[in-house]
Amino acid sequence: MSQAAITDARQVLLSVKARVSWALKFLEQLINAPAAKKAFERLIAAGCDPEDLLFWLDFCCRGHFSRHAIDRRELGQNVGALAIQLLKNVQKLQKIEASKTKKEILKALQLAEFQGLSVRLQAYAECLMKEAEELQKSLSAREAPGLATGWLASRVEGSTDGTHYSEIARLMEAHYSMQGIHKDISSPAVAKQVKRFRQNHALAYSHMKNMASRQYGKRRGEYISGRRVPAQITENE
Repeated sequence: MSQAAITDARQVLLSVKARVSWALKFLEQLINAPAAKKAFERLIAAGCDPEDLLFWLDFCCRGHFSRHAIDRRELGQNVGALAIQLLKNVQKLQKIEASKTKKEILKALQLAEFQGLSVRLQAYAECLMKEAEELQKSLSAREAPGLATGWLASRVEGSTDGTHYSEIARLMEAHYSMQGIHKDISSPAVAKQVKRFRQNHALAYSHMKNMASRQYGKRRGEYISGRRVPAQITENE
C-alpha cells in the first residue's frame, strides 16, 4: 500500500473509530478544514501513532488539566477552612483546660482520656494548614493549558523527531472548533508554551518524549496502531 493511502485522514480515523469515540466527528471537522487535515496527515506520515496523537490532543484541548488545577485549589481552600475551624475549637478547648473547674468537668464527664487533646488537635490543624497551602500553590488554571500543550508536543517530537508546532496548532484549532469554540492558534504561540514547559519541567518533557520515541520512533513513516489500514474500508464497516 502506498504511503499516501496509509496516511489519508479519512482512512486513519475510520480505522480507529471503535477506540476513539469522537474520531468521526473530528473527521467531519478535518474535511471542513483542509489545513488541519493536511497537518494531521503529515504527523501520521512522520511517525505519530493515531490513537496516541488523538489521546494527547484531546487531553490538551478538553481542559482536563485546567479543571484539575481548579479542583486542587478549591480543595486547598476547603482544607484551609477546616483547619481554621479546628483551630477555633482548639482555642475553646484550651479555655476549658485552663479553667479552675477543668478537673471537675473532666471528672464529671468521665473524659480524663481527653486531657492534652488541645495539643494534638492543634498539631492536626497546623498540618492541615500546611497541606492547604501546598494545594493552593499548585498549578493555576492559567498555567495548566501550557502544561497540556507541552505534553502533546513532547509526544509528537518523540514520535517524529521533529517539533511540528504548525501542525499542532492546526489540530488544536480543529479540536476546539469541534467543541464549538473558535480559537486562532499560531505556531509561535505553541512554541512559546512548549519552551516555557521545557524550562520549568525539563525532566517531564524529556521523559514523555523518550517514551514516545521508544514506542513509535523505530517505525517512523508508517501508520501504526496495532494493525495497518485495510486496503478497502467503508464507513459502514
